[in-house]
Amino acid sequence: MKRIVLLAFVLVLLSTAMVTGLVKPVVAEETIYIKSDGSVEGTDKIQRDGNVYTFTDDIFGSIVVERNNIVVDGAGYTLQGTGSGTGIYLSYRSNVTIKNIEIKAFTSGIELARSLNNIISGNNIEENLYGIYVGDSSNHNRISGNNITSNTNGIDQMESSNYNSISGNNIESNTGGIGLSGCSNNIISENNVIANTAFGIVLSASSNNSVCGNNVTNNGDGIHLTASSNNVLRNNSMDNNKNNFGIAWGYSPSITICVNVVDTSNTVDDKPIYYWINKRDKTVPSDAGYVALVDCTGITVQKLNLAGNSQGVLLVSTENSRITKNNITNNRIGIVLYDSSNNNVRGNNITNNAYGIYFREASNNNIYNNNFVNNEKGVYDVAGAWPAPDVALSINIWNNSYPSGGNYWSDYEARYSNATELDGSGIWDTPYVINEKNQDNYPLMNPIVIPETQQSELSPTWIVTAIVIIAVVGATLLFYFRKIRKTTAKDEKQQDSCRYSCMHAFFTKMVASGPTLSFHFSNIWPEVCARARYKTSSKVKLEDLIKKYKPSSEVKLKDVQKEEAQTA
Repeated sequence: MKRIVLLAFVLVLLSTAMVTGLVKPVVAEETIYIKSDGSVEGTDKIQRDGNVYTFTDDIFGSIVVERNNIVVDGAGYTLQGTGSGTGIYLSYRSNVTIKNIEIKAFTSGIELARSLNNIISGNNIEENLYGIYVGDSSNHNRISGNNITSNTNGIDQMESSNYNSISGNNIESNTGGIGLSGCSNNIISENNVIANTAFGIVLSASSNNSVCGNNVTNNGDGIHLTASSNNVLRNNSMDNNKNNFGIAWGYSPSITICVNVVDTSNTVDDKPIYYWINKRDKTVPSDAGYVALVDCTGITVQKLNLAGNSQGVLLVSTENSRITKNNITNNRIGIVLYDSSNNNVRGNNITNNAYGIYFREASNNNIYNNNFVNNEKGVYDVAGAWPAPDVALSINIWNNSYPSGGNYWSDYEARYSNATELDGSGIWDTPYVINEKNQDNYPLMNPIVIPETQQSELSPTWIVTAIVIIAVVGATLLFYFRKIRKTTAKDEKQQDSCRYSCMHAFFTKMVASGPTLSFHFSNIWPEVCARARYKTSSKVKLEDLIKKYKPSSEVKLKDVQKEEAQTA
């Protein structure tokens, strides 16, 4: 019996040992401090050498930095969290460099609060709620050369954090890429912002920032400005985003919110952005990919393909302008009219947008002979809704006189199933009601045929250029042909001289050979002259040339001389 009990006890011990060997123990998350006196507390996996703190192994836990003027070098090792807390926390710190660390699974991978002149460089930051969070007036920091992937938010900068630089980072496959809120005088440059599901770069209530040279591809929104002014955008490439570029005004009713410097070096799907402020009496070029008109008058927007942006065409405080013969499709909003009046929107395809036309305090515009097709909502007026609950409805004109008619609405028959044609005119007999202040009195039964877009048109500058080019080419050709004529005449004289010189030499040789010589004159004469004209003539013996032709008749020397005289 005792043996059986002992055997059982041994088996239990063995099985326990086996399980212990197979199952890796869970390492508890710890908080590590780099103390103000320079010491390291909470781990033996950080080696100090002066002001440089280097990882010697992977670390499970958070690091709180309490010392300024140091370098924290991960040496490629991982700082691993459990889904909460902060990976590396800097509060009231300055001149700290964090580099070469893989930081995973925290609420914030790296967080700066009230900190300045720090560098975050060369890190892999992934699977956090915030990759890098910069807040509480953290200024003059540099975030560069990091791979920030698979986080909910890549880089979030908030709460009056100014004069920071975010450059040369790869920000990919996050929900949001780079977001600034309430920040100014920052630089966002030369970043690859790719495949972030919500947005690439967003500025909200942020002013005087520079956004330059970024590649923003395959995101939800590409670059989006909300209630943000006086920002400079240059050399940004926005491609294949759901909405490449756009602006919004949030709560602000002021047009100054829409004043930014956005030049044509910015492109959407390889087409330039035209963001015009205070322009007069101009036509938007035919290569435009996005059009914004702020405080403009007399602008023509025509024959463009405008797709894949937050707005196709944006008018803010703009009047007496024309939007005509455009394809405006697959945008969040096709056309925005904000505080804009006396504009003409006619003959456009406005299709497959979330909103066809959006109004905010924009009345007395003429909108007719357009095709509103498959938009989630054809017309939206912000009046009475967020963010403008106290704004009055815009009142506009939605049709020309009968029988020119109004617009084509793809949802008309679903809304008015009992409507019929009005007197064979191609117009429905029931108005299309937009809201209590607006209706299309002559809705069209069939879509309007819109002429081909993006046909080149000659501006006055191109006409002048073409005239100059034609004049130069014409003068050049005239000079060339005159020179050819002179050269030809000169050559003919040289040929005649050559011809007679050849004959003289030929006859001299004939005389030396005897009083008469048999040859076929009509065959030998062209070849004699031809041989004399080229450098190879010196290699041709006259005797060989004569022997080439068999005698066909007796020609007296005097007869040949007589023919020569007649030819001369």
